[in-house]
Order: sequence, then structure tokens, then C-alpha cells
Amino acid sequence: MTNYSNRKNISLTDLSQTLEGETTILDKFRYIEGRRFHNVQDVVYCFPCDKQEINCMVLSHILYKNHWKSNFSSPIYERLNFTGTRVLDVGCGSGIWTIEMANDYPKTTFLGIDISSVFPIEDRPCNAGFLEHNILDGLPFPAATFDCVFQRNMFAAYTDANWLNTVEELVRVTKPNGFIEFMENDIEFRNQGPVSRRINNTENSQNITDVTHQQIKMAVGGWGGENGDKLRRILVSNLGSLKPMIKLSLGIEDTEWESLALDYNLEVETYKTYITSHRIYARKGTSCIVQIPVD
Repeated sequence: MTNYSNRKNISLTDLSQTLEGETTILDKFRYIEGRRFHNVQDVVYCFPCDKQEINCMVLSHILYKNHWKSNFSSPIYERLNFTGTRVLDVGCGSGIWTIEMANDYPKTTFLGIDISSVFPIEDRPCNAGFLEHNILDGLPFPAATFDCVFQRNMFAAYTDANWLNTVEELVRVTKPNGFIEFMENDIEFRNQGPVSRRINNTENSQNITDVTHQQIKMAVGGWGGENGDKLRRILVSNLGSLKPMIKLSLGIEDTEWESLALDYNLEVETYKTYITSHRIYARKGTSCIVQIPVD
């Protein structure tokens, strides 16, 4: 039996060198087991940036909107209807949140940034724009540029060390009395079976106030209805995206991987697995120091 307690922390560089040969810094992307990944050095984000992943992002967006009944929680509805309002979407991915918000609020300018240019270049509203940029290099904007900064599903993009620096950078580019909003899902599932547990075992900030933390439970599997089945499909797709990393980390081959994925699909129904989704937003103040809740 494989000893899963001896799993290793694997980077994309490790994977590309182990599985398909070394990729040079001149290559825009690296390819691992048929999936396309970014080729930015010293970045921990490990999900692909190909069409399959974009489809998963779009499905995730629809699911989140169904669960939360909105695209955001910050109290900025009135501002979005005024000309001159600016919103930054950090880690915009496919750009669907940016585009949908731009269509809903045509008087506001929306800008999405991402490490990989998988967002649309031409087919977008006139009040939406995109920029290929690595957030870990800092934001290329003056202080107090945006009325709201939004970030979703970026837990895999940061180490503990650069997370706090990133938060400070998001606060820096937010206008006084503007809002910073985060949306993340728990990495740890609830009511896990042995397979889910095996797979899934692989804050302070200055100058923000009025911190609000909201959370909802999202069922995984058909036991949670249509939305639960959508989330199951998304998570199975995520597992496929991370297949090379999980296999190498756990020390398993393709045959055991296929068995693992099948058991995962079945046990979420048996154990009624669910995850918790969080939205945390805060207003930029002038001189206060508060702690951002993380659970």
C-alpha cells in the first residue's frame, strides 16, 4: 500500500523536469501530461491555463452566483452606478466576473489582471479591460486608484510569506473609503471520506476597517441537488488539473489514480461532503490596524 504520509511538496518546475523535460524561460507556457501551464518562475500557482480550465472557471462562476445570489457582497451598489468608479479584479482568470460586472454596471470601469492571458482580448464590453501581470511583482497602479478591489479563488497563488505583502498591495491601490473583497473556499472539506481526506491533505493588515465575514455551505454531489452536482463536477475537473502534481506527490501511478478518482466521485454521496465558501470584505480607512478573519 502506498504511504501517503510521505507525500512531497511538488512545484511546476519539478513536474516539468520530472515528466517531460526542462522548460526554458523563453517559453510562454509549459506542457505537462497534455495540459498547458504558465511558465513564470518561482510562482506557486499550479493550475493549468488551457481551454479545459477556462470552462471550469466559467462553471465555477455560475455556481458561486447561484449560491451567493450575487457577484459580490461589498456595499458598493450605489457607487457602481456613478461614472468614474473603478474596480480591479485580481486573478481574473477567464474574465467572466469582470465582463459580467461590466455589462451590469456600464458606468463603472472594470480591469482584470492575471498571470496568464486566458481572458478575452477583443470580445468584451467597452468599459472592461484586461492586463497580463503577476500580482507578486506588485500592482502597476498609483495608490488610491480603485473604488473596489476584488479577489476570488486565489488561495493556490500565494505562500504564507507573500500573502500579507499582497494584501498590503491591494489596500494600497484602493481609495480611502473604498472596499477590498475576498472570496475563497475552505481547502479542507467537511464530512470527508478516506479518499477525499487523502487527496486534500496534499491575518493581519494595516489601514482597513469594518471587516465583514460571510460564509455559506456548499454541498458536493447529487445529494445537494443541481448545484451540488455542479460542484462535484468542478472538483473532479480540479483533480484532473492537479493530476500530475498529486500523482508525483503521493507516489502513485495512473492505475491507482483512476481508482482514486472513481472512489472520490462515489464517497461524496455516501458521506454527504460539503465545503464552506467565504466572502470577506473591508473598508479602507485612514490609520487603523485590524485582523482579517480566516475561518
